[in-house]
Amino acid sequence: MMKDEQRRLVFRRGLTIAIFILHHSTFIISASGQPISITLRDSSNGLLRTDSANWSEAWIEIDGTVPGARPLALEDLIVRGHDRAAEVLSIDSIGARYETHLALSFVLDNSGSMFHAYDSLTKYCDSILLDAQPGAIAQAVTFDNVARTESHLYTRHSSVFIAQTGFQDSIAPIRAFWHFFDTIRTGYTPLYDAIALATTNIQDRRFTSGDTGRTDVLLVVTDGDDNASRVSIEDLHDLLAEEHLRLFVINYRTDPSTRLLWLARHSNGAFFVAENLASLRTLLHKIGGSLTRQYHVRYRFPSLTPSSGAH
Repeated sequence: MMKDEQRRLVFRRGLTIAIFILHHSTFIISASGQPISITLRDSSNGLLRTDSANWSEAWIEIDGTVPGARPLALEDLIVRGHDRAAEVLSIDSIGARYETHLALSFVLDNSGSMFHAYDSLTKYCDSILLDAQPGAIAQAVTFDNVARTESHLYTRHSSVFIAQTGFQDSIAPIRAFWHFFDTIRTGYTPLYDAIALATTNIQDRRFTSGDTGRTDVLLVVTDGDDNASRVSIEDLHDLLAEEHLRLFVINYRTDPSTRLLWLARHSNGAFFVAENLASLRTLLHKIGGSLTRQYHVRYRFPSLTPSSGAH
């Protein structure tokens, strides 16, 4: 039998602003001991991490790019060293030079109305995992009609639970998890609870394991509004903002959920509509291909002269 504390979603407050800044502007200490800052001019273009940098070039990773967005351009980056701004000379897309720092969270709706789509959905998500760059980790969350493990969480309705994998560095447990489940014969959709649990797992990973250097992206696929969660969408909005998480939502085959649209936009994420299985597959393929991109950046700092403040 579950303990009471295992039946509740626990949200931890008070995350320091340092984590928020880390995902927008990465600071690297050069060989001379001076910090080099590389920043996206528009943070909605993605989440930036610098893998390596010196006074003339850097290798960066952009995570969570919206599918179909234009390639990164010279004017998109701001490079600064100490009190000087550099001129960005070139940006070239490259293969996976470094292991990715992406942490991907899947929240999959398997309520009764997804009966004809869930099996295909999990196969499409398999492709995202199989194509992920080395170093990525993932978790999956879905619904269950039986509290079969201690990690299951209760929802507002006693016949529906939230099932989870926790974060895994291997794709095998994730695939085994979502292929184990079928759609559950219920009209209840505790979607907000599922997203909140995925977010709480991110908090646990950051605080318990000290794994704060990853970029987290949430991918949610659903065909309906929430009608069974204990968590409100306002609480969920605050939680996503606190953790600076980017939410990608695919609304499948139903009228778009205005509340989920609002939530995705306020997280600097994106909201998509899939009219059928073919468009669902296309969207997931595009999202998977845009989650992580690595670039080689060349830049030039102005020379120090007596008039520029050199001593």
